[in-house]
Amino acid sequence: MTTSNPATLVVKPAPMTVHQAVAAVMAELPAIGKGNKSPEGYQYRGIEAITKHLQPLLAKHGVVIVPNAEVLDTVPSPAMKDGWQDVAMRVIWHIYGPDGTHFDAVTHGIGRDRSDKGSNKAQTQAYKYLLLHLFCIADAKDEVDSHAYESGRAPEVAKMSAAAAKSRLLEMTGGDKEAAVMAWKKAGLTDRKQVTEAELAAAVEELRQLAWTWAPHGPDGDGDSSGLGGTEPTQPADAGGVELDTPPGPAPGPTVRDVAIKAGHVFRDAYDNAPNRTKTRTLERLRHALIYACTGGEHTSLTDLDTGQLTEVSLRLEDINAGRLAYRHEQTPIGGVTFTDAQGHETTVLWSNIESGDTA
Repeated sequence: MTTSNPATLVVKPAPMTVHQAVAAVMAELPAIGKGNKSPEGYQYRGIEAITKHLQPLLAKHGVVIVPNAEVLDTVPSPAMKDGWQDVAMRVIWHIYGPDGTHFDAVTHGIGRDRSDKGSNKAQTQAYKYLLLHLFCIADAKDEVDSHAYESGRAPEVAKMSAAAAKSRLLEMTGGDKEAAVMAWKKAGLTDRKQVTEAELAAAVEELRQLAWTWAPHGPDGDGDSSGLGGTEPTQPADAGGVELDTPPGPAPGPTVRDVAIKAGHVFRDAYDNAPNRTKTRTLERLRHALIYACTGGEHTSLTDLDTGQLTEVSLRLEDINAGRLAYRHEQTPIGGVTFTDAQGHETTVLWSNIESGDTA
């Protein structure tokens, strides 16, 4: 008679939760020093140095990190030459463990570049700080990566030179230096060498208040149906049948200043609804886009237009104000603005169209 051996029962341990797995990675992760040196001479710890040690441990303990990135804003880089942009990004990281449990973490990053790498740099920065803080990597002093444009410490608030800010303010007046200087002083920026976007926005607001006094007849003057303040001179009243020495000629076309002021009023809602530090940029983009659409892509700046083109832009602004022309815009790097007329015809201008040319 034969007897069979009893079956051997093998009990496998339950897979770790995500919190247990992260703790296991932390227990085995060594300190990672600042072994890289930037062109400016300061020490830093690059993302490659971190992932070199971390990747094998993540695989060993079954930790998976999945990004969900969102671009918050793209703005010109302060104090940099034309073409440089700062891309601000928010990334939600989903961290999964072996048993399928997960939790989320959020980090932010800013990438500066003059081509198409800004988003990549922003996400890399956000990933680096996720790893530093999530796994409590030793020597986690706040630092910046080794891009040649960066200094040893990141600025708390992005600033631009006073000259650049004054240039932007001057264009919004259509070249009226007196009005620009007055707005600059009213915003408390006298003797300032650098200003923030918020401070420039305050000067623009002062400029907008002054705009009511620039219009020949003040707000809603003399039958101007646009509600933007009269810009067309009125004909002299009939003085008891007395014949005028000089018959009235055609009304002169709008000036650069007239159209700049009108654009500021028409796009006021978009300016007010834009996030802080992007208000002025939003107003400029919409004005440049309308000019681009009205001139068939030839121009983006009011100062480049002849009288006929200025009149065309002015009329389209009145159409927008009266509801005959609608617009919608997207504040994303690949977005733009779409204008829709009363017949439903649409014209779309991408931000890349107007930012690749002269938008001074």
